[in-house]
Amino acid sequence: MDNRDEPIPVAKLKAAKSSAEDLAHSLIPETLDKCTAPEPDVEDGLTQDEKFLAISRLEVSGRTRSSKEAQTREIYRFEGENAAASGEEEGATGASSNGPKPKSPVLTLRYGWVCQCGFYPEDLSKKNQDNLLVAPDLGPKYPDLSLFGVFDGHGRYGTECSTYAVDKFSKCMLHHKQLRSAPETAFEDSLIKVNKEMHKQKRKRKGPTFFDDTLAGTTCISALFVEDDVIVANVGDSRAILASDMGGGRIMAQPLSADQTPYRADERDRCRQAGAVVMTMDQLEGYKPYDPSVEEWGDEEDDGGDPPRLWLPNKGCPGVAFTRSLGDEMAESIGCCPNPEVLRRKLTPHDRFIVIASDGVFEFLSSQTVVDMVAKFDDPYEAARALVTESYKLWLHYEVRTDDITAIVIFTEHHEAAKVGLNNLTPGRSPEMGMTLSATGSFRSYDALLAMEKQNRPVRREMSRTKRALIEASTVFEEEEEDDDDAESERPPKSAEEIEEIKMAISTNFLFQHLNPMQLDEVLAAFESKPVKAGETIISQGEHGDNFYVVGSGEYDCFLKQEGSEEQRKVHTYVSRAGSVGNPSFGELALMYSKPRAASVVAKTDGQLWALGRKTFRRVLIKRPNKELIRVLRTVKILETLGKGQLQRLADQVSEVSYNDGETIIKQGDMGDTMYIVKEGGVRCLISEETDPAKIDPSKGKEVMRLEAGSYFGERSLLNAEPRAASVLSVGKTICFYISKNSFEQVLGPLGDIIARHARKRELESLAAADMPIRCAAAGVPFDVPLEGVTPKAVIHTSDTIRYRVVNVRGAESPCTLKSFDRKAVMAAKTENMPLRDRALLPIAAVEELPSLIADSSRRSHDGASQGISRGLSNLGRSGAGGSASVNVYEPIFPILKTFVGHDGLHVALAGVACGTLHDFMAEPLEEDVVRFVAANIVVILDRLHERNILARSINPQTLMLNSQGYVSLADLGCGKYMEDTSIRTFTMCGDPGYVAPEQVLNAGHGLEVDFWALGILTYEMLTSKLPFNETDLFSQITNFDPNSLDLPKELSKEARDFLHDLLQPSPDRRLSNLEDTRQHPFLAKVDFDAICTGTFPSPLHEAAQNALQEILTTPTPREEAIDSGTLEKIPISAWFKNF
Repeated sequence: MDNRDEPIPVAKLKAAKSSAEDLAHSLIPETLDKCTAPEPDVEDGLTQDEKFLAISRLEVSGRTRSSKEAQTREIYRFEGENAAASGEEEGATGASSNGPKPKSPVLTLRYGWVCQCGFYPEDLSKKNQDNLLVAPDLGPKYPDLSLFGVFDGHGRYGTECSTYAVDKFSKCMLHHKQLRSAPETAFEDSLIKVNKEMHKQKRKRKGPTFFDDTLAGTTCISALFVEDDVIVANVGDSRAILASDMGGGRIMAQPLSADQTPYRADERDRCRQAGAVVMTMDQLEGYKPYDPSVEEWGDEEDDGGDPPRLWLPNKGCPGVAFTRSLGDEMAESIGCCPNPEVLRRKLTPHDRFIVIASDGVFEFLSSQTVVDMVAKFDDPYEAARALVTESYKLWLHYEVRTDDITAIVIFTEHHEAAKVGLNNLTPGRSPEMGMTLSATGSFRSYDALLAMEKQNRPVRREMSRTKRALIEASTVFEEEEEDDDDAESERPPKSAEEIEEIKMAISTNFLFQHLNPMQLDEVLAAFESKPVKAGETIISQGEHGDNFYVVGSGEYDCFLKQEGSEEQRKVHTYVSRAGSVGNPSFGELALMYSKPRAASVVAKTDGQLWALGRKTFRRVLIKRPNKELIRVLRTVKILETLGKGQLQRLADQVSEVSYNDGETIIKQGDMGDTMYIVKEGGVRCLISEETDPAKIDPSKGKEVMRLEAGSYFGERSLLNAEPRAASVLSVGKTICFYISKNSFEQVLGPLGDIIARHARKRELESLAAADMPIRCAAAGVPFDVPLEGVTPKAVIHTSDTIRYRVVNVRGAESPCTLKSFDRKAVMAAKTENMPLRDRALLPIAAVEELPSLIADSSRRSHDGASQGISRGLSNLGRSGAGGSASVNVYEPIFPILKTFVGHDGLHVALAGVACGTLHDFMAEPLEEDVVRFVAANIVVILDRLHERNILARSINPQTLMLNSQGYVSLADLGCGKYMEDTSIRTFTMCGDPGYVAPEQVLNAGHGLEVDFWALGILTYEMLTSKLPFNETDLFSQITNFDPNSLDLPKELSKEARDFLHDLLQPSPDRRLSNLEDTRQHPFLAKVDFDAICTGTFPSPLHEAAQNALQEILTTPTPREEAIDSGTLEKIPISAWFKNF
């Protein structure tokens, strides 16, 4: 029996944890000391005051801690002999006459922070494991430096680990000789030193500082401000992001760190080489199969709360979901190292703020979402507070617990104007981690930057398996108790003044900050007044609690009983603050679970409390997932085009309403904007003969239908605002789900647009399916020929994974082109999705679409489509080489004739014979007229793709092929994407590295504009035979690109220069990316696009294409026995790789 959805008993969890720790001690000797990095260079002569001066170490052990308000710090540029980046005495004299002297302010930092303890139902008294380092200045020794950091502890001693790390790290940084001159080195040395010292703590075995880091540790993200530079060091999966003003009101998130997790191929491979096994919890427990050869792990947005983790071979530990940390001695033995990735960036006037936050913030929020939220605030503290609140809310919605959540928001005001490019990203140098950072200070491989790029993707937005199971279990439990505590019991009346008093009291309480207005009103109405006398016990430690209390007036002492003793110690006093916002509260955990109280609270004076019951709060707060609701939504005819994810998001927006017997739910004649689903009870539908809506009595019409639980009505209102055709009344006690048209559109957009887009895609797919037999007939290729009937004739082009060949087909009058995806090469390159995307999109892109066929729904049958296409292809002729008829119509996309699935790969037959890739004709710079013709071809290609909502991301010399007439056609859409809505950004990093646009590298979300950037890069390469970037530091050059810096031939026309300048704008909003504007650009204004579309425009590449074709056909090629070896299997394309 599969019982994965049953909650695991806490005792079982603790026993498993204890066993893992016992195993850890047996696996790793206490004397193990693996830190081989050099000791940091420190100065031992500092006084104790100098060591701790201005180091604001914050041990955050309370449930919620914050800066309370925004704080300000001026950053100065210093000058003087000791400000230079050299010398053993750096900073030794502090601010003396010979030391560094302030010259002028460079930056003003305004910062605020919030640290919220998480909610853990299995351990309600669990300490906050997050810690912060907020040091706005480092005292007289380093008055020009500011240091901030977030430390996220984990494991049994997570709080102790993060607390120790903050303290030790601040000391090591303060002591380091090269803190100002080489902060990258200071970061590296200090963090490795901290890790080494943490390992030693377990040997103490007693004392207040004892902790065992065998299965515990902390991540660390820290930022040092040196004049107008920020240096960020990251160890783990917390994150730092920068918000930059891109103009036009756009604030873009730019990563300052890369999450170090097993999702990253470079990190995963490094840990595997150290002996780690990478698998998820479900794989470890046997719920999902584990294949060690699988290299593709997807993304964080797909994991459903079960990410890949690091494990010792054949052991159930340590199971960490990150690949670098401080401490974690067991995980270190399998590659989880303390070495930081360090990045340095010069801040410019365009940079608005920096956010440093623990991973709890980014579990459900993307980096761009975080930036968008913070940008709405003028106060950094309020921004941090809102950010943590929203994160906490999302955790509670999708999980049964929350993580500890910490955020530091730093607003930067630049005092020195400077002319800057789009981005001045300059990664720093980390001496020991050459894999990540090169000696030149740039990333040596794509891995780290790609990891940074992916951090702005859409994130996990589905409830965990445990969350769903637990909420369902809680529902059953509450139903059993309904007789004792009726959820709909009459609420005590309150005056408006009392409501306002409660509202003011809870306005700063964390649990209520995420409630929507309707939920807040319901909660406020449910509070009960509780007068108390001095000495009265409100809650008792150890007893199960059901109420949350807000202090209305009086004072209340909090007592904690020590374990093994009856003696109580007073630890806090709650005091009302009459007339102020934010009166204290206690017992909030009782609102989530009926768990034993962690302390006792006794009234010190007479007073008054406001009490809220757990069941009331749960009913308001927790929206239970309903599988039956999803099932019903699937049956609604007008919603049949919605996918699973869309239905889930829709279900999350559904609300609930109750009706007594005979109540009117819908009145005939009223304008409808809401759809209903019957959850319990039933309804009857009545139609009145009265035509005047004002005179209709809903209860006196003719009953035409009755609907029971699971039925729905009013669905047409989601599509059109029209009068209701009937009245609907409840039968008995009835509960309905409902969703309004406005709520629907806020989540998914207009339903009409969704239906239209889906219909268009289905139409194109239908046309494409009917297209291939007709194409085969036009090309003289038998449609039913098997792969054995295809024989190779010549090789056109070969890449790492694709091979283009001229082939003869049995029964065909002329040869055609065969594109073959090599199975082993594709798997080795980890590009399994590209052949499938290519096969899915090419037919849709290539099919000849007749507008009348799409518009006329009466002709949407397969036969009608076939007839329409036949008419559209009447003048196609037989495309090909040799004695075949000439092509009269230009095919911007190579048409697919037939697909073959073989043992060795996927083979796609294309109409005609290709004469080589465009790259084959670019050995030397091309004449401007030739470039103009090719660019016009590409515009026609993009017109076809974009008109069909296809994003190419494939415009480069390797995917563009020449036909025998010298025209350029697209032959590969492996990086393409069908976009349901082209106004919505996509985030997948895909394409030729030299052709990706800045917004792709920065992962700001991209759309059709990236294809025009690629056209600009291609135009430049055709004119110069080189890219505008060199291979070294490629991505940094792309993000820093300035179109005014292009190195262009002197003889190039002004029109061509302007064309490049307009296409290669780093900001997509300023880029030439409208097809009509592109066609009318002076560079292309004289091109006859009608002649190009009909294939009658004389191609300047015609002769070169013919010569290349003859060379291909006459060049001896190695003998090949067959296109594909092994047994041919008739398997669906989607299952292709499953059979490898």
